[in-house]
Amino acid sequence: MAEPGTAPPAEAGCPGAAPAPEPPRTPRWRRPRALIAIGAAVVVAVLAATGQRAAQVRTTDPAAPVEEVLALITDRRGSALATQLGIESLLVTDEALARGYEPPEDLRTAGASYGAADADTRRPDRDTATVAVAYRLGAQEHRTSVRVQRETTGWVREWEVVDATGLAGALTITSTHLEQARVAGADLPTTPPDSRMLNARHPALPGTYTITTPPSHPLFEAAELGAVAVAADDTDRRPATFDVTGLKVRSGLAADVHEQITARLDTCAEQTALAPPGCPLHLDRDSYQSVEDVSWTITAQPQIRLLPADDTALHGAPLTVETTTPGAAEVTYRHTYGADEPKQETVDITVGGGVGIDEDGRAEWEQ
Repeated sequence: MAEPGTAPPAEAGCPGAAPAPEPPRTPRWRRPRALIAIGAAVVVAVLAATGQRAAQVRTTDPAAPVEEVLALITDRRGSALATQLGIESLLVTDEALARGYEPPEDLRTAGASYGAADADTRRPDRDTATVAVAYRLGAQEHRTSVRVQRETTGWVREWEVVDATGLAGALTITSTHLEQARVAGADLPTTPPDSRMLNARHPALPGTYTITTPPSHPLFEAAELGAVAVAADDTDRRPATFDVTGLKVRSGLAADVHEQITARLDTCAEQTALAPPGCPLHLDRDSYQSVEDVSWTITAQPQIRLLPADDTALHGAPLTVETTTPGAAEVTYRHTYGADEPKQETVDITVGGGVGIDEDGRAEWEQ
């Protein structure tokens, strides 16, 4: 029996009875399956971060982009190298390097050093580095360097080249006789040996270049003149210099010049003066009496040879004309006042001058 003032306990199934209270629920995050899933996710995240860091360590070698540039040099990829080095040069093109160019031997990276230490932390700047490059030209070892830095964004911040000018040397070609020389596969302007023109320095990759006369030159035979080694060296930034020597006059050119001289002498022989202007014909006289009825006859043509000019400023031409055997001419004339009989004399014909190139690219003799 229920105590007075209290309600009797409700029986199950009885209409109007109050429901029994539910037991307290365990939070989802504290349930075993949830804990297992969260733990697994944490492990995966840690492993992913560790793997990402390991990948970054493997793929962010500061020497990697420099090795790519060195491979371009070995493969003679001039146009790509011009972009990488940030230079414009007749010697840094695919065409120039396709023939007559040999890359350096044992071209390789030789270690890297990180940027200067921070003043506060005293730790090196691991976002910048200098990569050493070594190679050989003949028996001589050379060293230079390339600056690199990390990319500023991305999970894996690769390295990139920021200054590769250390891989570019310079070449100067000097010549007294040629305006251009063929250097590897490029026609390079030359400069006089005593010139100090700034544009005489042509950027060039390290390696060995073959020097030849330009093909189909109107004055000189096509021939290999030699080779020059160009270095890009941190300890010596002077340009390599090659002085063109050993030129040979083009076969048959002397005969062509001889024809020009013969034609000039024929024209001179038509003149009615004892010293026709601009002609190698002249009669030296002690008397300055007036003459008339002057007539020239060429009796023997002079024989010549062509030589590279010792001083091109003398005639303004790369070749000098030298007479090996004088020619001969007879001249008759009469004094205007005095004797009625004509006089006849014989003179030697000696020619000189130089041979240059006219506007049409042909050999031209000038007295």
